[in-house]
Amino acid sequence: MTRETALTDLHPPLGHYSHSVSIPAGSRILITAGQVAVHPDGSISDRLDEQCSEVWRSIATILARDGLSISDVAHVRGYIVDPNGVGVYGRAMAVALGPHRPASTLVTVAALASPTFLVEIEVTAFSS
Repeated sequence: MTRETALTDLHPPLGHYSHSVSIPAGSRILITAGQVAVHPDGSISDRLDEQCSEVWRSIATILARDGLSISDVAHVRGYIVDPNGVGVYGRAMAVALGPHRPASTLVTVAALASPTFLVEIEVTAFSS
């Protein structure tokens, strides 16, 4: 994956992401559906931080099943229902990604598919 390294004509990223990521030609690409915070037993926390952690756990599981890891993620698209949760979302993403910085978009929305869902995240990952 190539990433911007020094941009003198663009502001630095405002969070834990890169402005852009380039996927090499011929790479195998994995695109996940939006993941929500349903635990394997069907339970759902009512806390945003716990939902974010569960979503990232699910994403890591999906990646691993396809032979990929968090460091193979090129783009993250997240949706949250509470604009006041941006900091919580960002901290959970930073923990999940570690030093990795994919391109990222976060959108606040009025609602997700169920009123119990506070966050939904989808990723695009690849391997060369």
